[in-house]
Amino acid sequence: LDAMDAGMQNENDSNHHTTGIRKLFLHQSQAIESAMNGIHTVVCTGTGSGKSLCFLLPVLAKAFISLRQSQNCLKLGSAAILLFPTKALAQDQYSKLSLLLKSLQENDNSRTAPLRAGVIDGDTPHSQRDEIASECQIILTNPDTLHAAILPNWNKKPSYQSLLSRLKTIVIDEAHVYEGAFGAHVSMVLARLKRVCRVASSPSNTAVEFSDVSQCKITLKSQKAQSIPLFIACSATMIHPEQHFRLL
Repeated sequence: LDAMDAGMQNENDSNHHTTGIRKLFLHQSQAIESAMNGIHTVVCTGTGSGKSLCFLLPVLAKAFISLRQSQNCLKLGSAAILLFPTKALAQDQYSKLSLLLKSLQENDNSRTAPLRAGVIDGDTPHSQRDEIASECQIILTNPDTLHAAILPNWNKKPSYQSLLSRLKTIVIDEAHVYEGAFGAHVSMVLARLKRVCRVASSPSNTAVEFSDVSQCKITLKSQKAQSIPLFIACSATMIHPEQHFRLL
């Protein structure tokens, strides 16, 4: 995976001032390679070490590849949910992600539809949630909204069903927050999320229209085989990262 694939530029490019990125660190490239190979990945490195890129780049790459593969189908490609413990963190990451998406669009010469990201939390108006869930490939939210709004209504709102049927990656940022009784509750929410994704993506619940049936058979087979999403977790303060990640 080249950083250029996600809209990164070298230090001589004018867009370098927008991203502030020159090249990846070793732990970033290892985490990205692991995630791109479909391996559940946990990243535990110091504060300010660029953990966000460890999940942003594979999320962007997977979404972009999925859009290209499904451009002959009436589909929006795969989706990713990024979980943050607070709304403020989600908004901060949304600002960074918006810059990456803008850079990606400016450097993409293909006719692929642009990637879209959106925030669904307690501050998101209900009138906008359906559009965000059904039109965006990347959703930023928190465990409370996932538990109280998205999961209970997945079979009532077509937008939520569409989102969960396309879900391929789940990111858990600041994973150290989810410990004790709270962590146990979040782990049950994530377990329910996996079950719902498996049901929502089943052929009986997924109504797909085609513009070219012959070119969509592989996509449907791949979607069925990958009903369990990929998990990526990040934190700077976990004592036992792997054990904590497995418990979640």
